[in-house]
Amino acid sequence: MNTGSGPQTNIFNIFNNVVSPTRLERLADSLADRVRAAERSTRLGLLGVEGAAADLSFDGKLVSFGSSTGELRGTLDTIADVYRAAPHQRLVITGAAGAGKTVLTVELTLRLLDSRSSGAAVPVRVGLSGWDPDVPFEQWLARRITENYRVRRRVAKALVTSRLITPVLDGLDELDISPEHATRAVAAVEQLNRYHDGQGPAPMVLTCRSRHYDRVVEHSGGLVNATMVLIDTLEPQRVREYLEAKLAYRPPAEKAAWARVIDADSHRLMHILSTPWRLSLATTVYRGGVDPAELLTCRDEADVDRLLLARFIPASVDAMPRRGYDAHRTSLWLTRLAEHLQQQFRQGGSATDINLHQLSSMAGTRLLNLLHYVLGVSLAESVFLLTCLRARSWDVRDLALAAGAQLFILLLLGGRCLVDERPMELTPGRLWTRTASTESRDRFGKNFVYGLAFGGFMGLPLLLVLVTANLLLGPPPAWWFAPALYGGGVLAGGVFFAVAIPLGAAAARSVDFADTADAVRPRDPLRRDAVLTLTSLVTCVALVVLLPYPATAFAVSLATVFLASQATVRYLLVLGVCAARKRLPFRLARFLDWAHHAGLLRVAGRSYQFRHIEFQRWLVTDSSEQN
Repeated sequence: MNTGSGPQTNIFNIFNNVVSPTRLERLADSLADRVRAAERSTRLGLLGVEGAAADLSFDGKLVSFGSSTGELRGTLDTIADVYRAAPHQRLVITGAAGAGKTVLTVELTLRLLDSRSSGAAVPVRVGLSGWDPDVPFEQWLARRITENYRVRRRVAKALVTSRLITPVLDGLDELDISPEHATRAVAAVEQLNRYHDGQGPAPMVLTCRSRHYDRVVEHSGGLVNATMVLIDTLEPQRVREYLEAKLAYRPPAEKAAWARVIDADSHRLMHILSTPWRLSLATTVYRGGVDPAELLTCRDEADVDRLLLARFIPASVDAMPRRGYDAHRTSLWLTRLAEHLQQQFRQGGSATDINLHQLSSMAGTRLLNLLHYVLGVSLAESVFLLTCLRARSWDVRDLALAAGAQLFILLLLGGRCLVDERPMELTPGRLWTRTASTESRDRFGKNFVYGLAFGGFMGLPLLLVLVTANLLLGPPPAWWFAPALYGGGVLAGGVFFAVAIPLGAAAARSVDFADTADAVRPRDPLRRDAVLTLTSLVTCVALVVLLPYPATAFAVSLATVFLASQATVRYLLVLGVCAARKRLPFRLARFLDWAHHAGLLRVAGRSYQFRHIEFQRWLVTDSSEQN
């Protein structure tokens, strides 16, 4: 793999002050280990636990391909050699739906990682479904590396800029609804053609359905300097070999049933079952005594797809040793998730990734915002009342100050200024850093000036509230009271910005987005967010107990609102609404884990995905037809 030199080297020099070349190579090696672990897990999810050995031993024969010019041919076992033999190490892998494009790219990524030398470019497989081509490719790629692996933003950007990343881009066709509307795919390819290293177009791998890529070529000419590889449909003999290997350890009655079907109409059935996806579906659906003879009634591939997909969920549920959910509820909930992904795609998000903290649209945005608003205000008011009761003081000035604070909080919540759906986590190791101390020193004067201006601006309405309260309810203030109070507020603002803001910035370094961390399971980001939320809650309770003064109501109430704005709280609100409407189970993460073990879903990093995009689309289509 070519790391490149030339134009990007000048850009890379910008990062030398941040990430040295030697350290960047070490970080690339660390990223390679994480990518390898993730891809091995993905391969296991794609092939399945039951048939992993048979699939792996026969995949080299199942997924065969030939270049468009006929110069390159190979199998799954030789895909890495084919990539290296490509003149510019730019590969476009095309094929029909379910032909094995994703399996091929996973295997290619793993084999390139196994042969990678230290400090060389890292192949990183990324799904294209969530990319908006209006966003620069390098910026999007760096963000995806940050989101999928524990890599800081500046490091990911440096890796991409220095061409220490070889993009393996899966699913160009998923950018558009249909081949007839391939506008986003065309725009994406135009951007990819501008992705260069010092020697020309940079190495990359791209997958797309054949029909969709043909339309892209008509409009843009396709990926420049790329070798196009077409995955062949499976020949009848290879289908028969796969079935024999897959059924080798099945009961004799099951093997006999398949033998009768194959002997009855061998050539036609083998032609219909000509993709790895259909073969995997068929051997999953027709097990446990279910007779595959009904396949003989299918007239074409479309009939087979409808039949197999309709049987897929019941067969997967029946195969689970412990049935936690029935087929009807499983189908209903998976359909709702598929519809959510469709809506998420229309809004510019990923068409395949189910993230637990990105389900707000399923509950209805307006209703969810209203519930979130009511919860935040209720918590803030409860904390304020508890503080006053603990202090046993109802001085009018304290009440006026607290009232102003509550108004400020209401405005913040009303504008959703504090709502963040991304989960957070504690990272104490980042608290005491050289960067934090340097920034605090360099910005002291600037923050002090900003604080004076802020204090002057924010002090006016607060001063008005206090003076009005004193005139109406309390003794008249002395002539010097108003200017002294106002001046004190301005000075307090300056001190606050000069001291508290830098300290807060340093403390903020100990909190990071949990969905950019190295998640073992998709629910881990929310678990880390819950830890942060509970830690903050304990701190607020301690403040109320230890400092029972109305003057602390503002800080504690504001902190409580932040608690109410955490992703965990919003996630629980979403589940509450969806469970009440019977759209999702309240213990959604448990259900998704179960569906993953049942083979209906797969796990890709921090996200759940449907086992195959065809299965996901069928759920939406079938639901629309029933409605």
